[in-house]
Amino acid sequence: PGETVVIPPGTYHENVVITKPLTLIGEGFPVIDGGGHGDVVRIEADDVTLRGFVIRGSGRGVADEPAGIRASGDRATIVGNRVVDVLYGITLQGSGGHVVNDNHISSVTDFSAERRGHAIYLWYSDNNDIERNVIVDAKDGLFLGFTSNTRLAGNDVSRVRYGIHYMYANDNTFTGNRFHDSVAGAS
Repeated sequence: PGETVVIPPGTYHENVVITKPLTLIGEGFPVIDGGGHGDVVRIEADDVTLRGFVIRGSGRGVADEPAGIRASGDRATIVGNRVVDVLYGITLQGSGGHVVNDNHISSVTDFSAERRGHAIYLWYSDNNDIERNVIVDAKDGLFLGFTSNTRLAGNDVSRVRYGIHYMYANDNTFTGNRFHDSVAGAS
């Protein structure tokens, strides 16, 4: 707990579950490939940092909502990752205080837009900072449900249904986000 682990370049075929507060740093963008099964990376501990990885290959079952990265522990820092070929990109669920910045996220491009998952999906998640992410080819770019006191700034969202999908959420701040080539900017 509390240590920094540097992961060398390469492709790692596995699903990762983080149950201790750690800092994981990818050197040269190592790939974590979930092989088409479930969530690729699950962050269950508080105070985890995940930086510098390619995350790909989540499950494809829509009812299970599998994600490239799913955080249920508080205060995850998810920065500078490439999340590709996953149903849902980054899911923040039942937790808060997260920092999600400078990631590139896309869903399963073989699926039609309505079958894809959301790129950044917040569900009962408060007090987050979501900045400068590049999102393309997902269902909704930023989905906030039952979420408050979250800041979304400088995100670039394209080729989605809604740039921001906002339901039962209060006291959030949106500044400098760019939405283009989509059905709607915000709903």
